[in-house]
Amino acid sequence: MLLIISDVTERKNAERRLALLSQKVLLAQEEERARVARDLHDELGQSLAVIQMSASFLEDRLKGAAPTMGKAAKDIMEAAGLNPAATGAPSAAAMFTPLFSVTVLNRG
Repeated sequence: MLLIISDVTERKNAERRLALLSQKVLLAQEEERARVARDLHDELGQSLAVIQMSASFLEDRLKGAAPTMGKAAKDIMEAAGLNPAATGAPSAAAMFTPLFSVTVLNRG
């Protein structure tokens, strides 16, 4: 009869360290996913705000001079689900008219 005794303490410790490292990797991956999601959300929100302001500005500026173009800008905002009147946001034309007027005067 042959009896072999081996100490598995080192192996068990290595398995515990491996499990701990695996948990840390998973946590780091989840944190990175959350960070990327936040960044994308912020960037998308900013882009949509710019689109809304631009379309609103075009609508306000074109509805008198070119009514079909003003309607087209309004249709774009509605199709994108952007309605400044519903959100209570001031129109882009109201916010930027002084800025654009100064720009036009300086270029003239």
